[in-house]
Amino acid sequence: GVHRPFWRDWRFAEPFEFLTPEILHHWLKMFYDHLCKWCIEAVGADEIDFRFSILRPHTGMRHFKEGISKGKQTTGREHRNILRYIVPVIAGAVSKEFLTTIAALSDFFYHGQ
Repeated sequence: GVHRPFWRDWRFAEPFEFLTPEILHHWLKMFYDHLCKWCIEAVGADEIDFRFSILRPHTGMRHFKEGISKGKQTTGREHRNILRYIVPVIAGAVSKEFLTTIAALSDFFYHGQ
């Protein structure tokens, strides 16, 4: 841990105001590390990979021809592309409540950018 923070002598220092996280990075990382993994678990790795592989390629968007479940190193751009695709990809394979939750959180992350 930090035993002597640099702001210790600043009279009105408020670390929660000047040490804020970079929202875009943290939200996309949270989406990929948690929501995306929940979707893979709910739908099944093979099924979600198949659903991503049959999407039509679009200019400016990554085509996940091998799926998303086996990705080891992914970039923020790939996280953002998965975020854009995830709701229609899992529709019909999960419960309405699960889909609504993922859609609401995806909208929150997307509009927060």
